[in-house]
This record gives sequence, C-alpha cells and structure tokens, in this order.
Amino acid sequence: MNFEWLDGLPTVVPGLLHAFGWVLLAVWVWTRPKESILSGAADRKAWRDLRLWVIPLAIIQVTLYLVL
Repeated sequence: MNFEWLDGLPTVVPGLLHAFGWVLLAVWVWTRPKESILSGAADRKAWRDLRLWVIPLAIIQVTLYLVL
C-alpha cells in the first residue's frame, strides 16, 4: 500500500484526529445506560461510574494533543 500522501498532511492533523477520538469516546460512554456501566460492581458508588472518569481524562488528553 502506498501511504506517501500522508507526508503532505499538516502536522496538526494527527493531533486533531486523536482529540476527535477522545471526544467520540466521551460521547459514547455517556450514551451507555448506567446499569450497563455498573453491572458486576460490588456497589453502586459514584467513583465506579466510568462516565465520571472519562470527562476529566478526555479533557486532559485533548488538551495535551492540541496544545503541545
């Protein structure tokens, strides 16, 4: 396969694609029902809710890829 066309892309494109992937992940996690996220958990405490973890992590990742 010939991927030489990738050399012509600006260097910001991979960072934008990565940031977009994190945004999609955050949206996907928030569309999941709470029951499916907490299934199999020993308790239903708030810190076990993946939806609360993905937002700060996505913000950190998006910031890293867009600023640095």
